[in-house]
Amino acid sequence: MSPAGLPGARRGRPVPCHGDDPYRRFCHWALYAAVVGLGTLLPLAAHGRVLLAYASLLLMGFATLATLGFVRKWRGQPQRAASPALWLGVLFIVGGAAFDIGATLWHSPDLAMESNPVAVALLDDGMAPARVKWLGLVAQCGLVLAAALLWCNFCMRRSWYLRRLSDLGDGSLSLRLLGLRDGSVATLLLGRGTDHALLVSSLGALTIGVFAYRWYLGLEWFGWVPVSRTLAPLGCIALAWLALYGWACHRLTPRNTPADSSSR
Repeated sequence: MSPAGLPGARRGRPVPCHGDDPYRRFCHWALYAAVVGLGTLLPLAAHGRVLLAYASLLLMGFATLATLGFVRKWRGQPQRAASPALWLGVLFIVGGAAFDIGATLWHSPDLAMESNPVAVALLDDGMAPARVKWLGLVAQCGLVLAAALLWCNFCMRRSWYLRRLSDLGDGSLSLRLLGLRDGSVATLLLGRGTDHALLVSSLGALTIGVFAYRWYLGLEWFGWVPVSRTLAPLGCIALAWLALYGWACHRLTPRNTPADSSSR
C-alpha cells in the first residue's frame, strides 16, 4: 500500500546533502560495530574474540559520538523539545536499560550467568568481573545516550521526516522508510543511493522496540516471562516497525500532511 503524497510536493531525486553528514557517519560506524560485535559469536580463539570485543566497543563509541552531530539539525524546532512523546520515549529507553542491568547484577553479581557475547569474551579471557562491570557500565551509558538521541532526532524532525517520505515518490512505503531512493534493497546493503538522514530517523522510532526487549530481558531474570532470544526481540522490533508504518500511512494522507518543513 502506498499512501498519497503531499499536494504539490516535489518528486524525484531528493535534495543532495552537502558537507559534513552526521547521519551517514553514524550509519557507517554502527554497521561496523554490529558486524565486529557479531564476530565475537564465531568459534575463534579466546584472544581473537577479545580483540573483536574491544574493537566493537571502540566502534560503538564512534557511533555514539556521531549521534551528537544530530543536535545541530534540530535548530528552528524548539517546540518539539516539549513534546510528551519525546520525554516519555527517553524515560522508556533509560528505564529499560536500567531495569535490565539492575536485574542482571541482582541475580548474577559475578556475571557467571551473563550472556552478552562481548562480556562473555572478556570474562573468558580472564578479565575480573569487577572490571567487566565498569567497562560494561561505560558501554551501556554510551548505548543509552545514542538510543535517546536517535529517538529525539525522530521526534524533533517529524515534519521533515514526513515531507522527505513524500518526496521519495509513490513507491513502497516500507522501502522509503529505509531511505531507499530507487526502491532497491541492494542500495541499502551497498550504501549507494540511500538517504541516511531518513534511515536514521526510522531507526530512531525502532529504538523503542529495541528497548522494549530490554524490559523483557529484565523480566526474564525474575522468571515472569519465558526466556526468548529470537521470538521476543524480533517481535518487539516488528511491533515497532508496524507502529511506525501505520503512523506514516496515517500522516501521509493529504488531510494529515504537515504544513511546515525544515531543511536537512
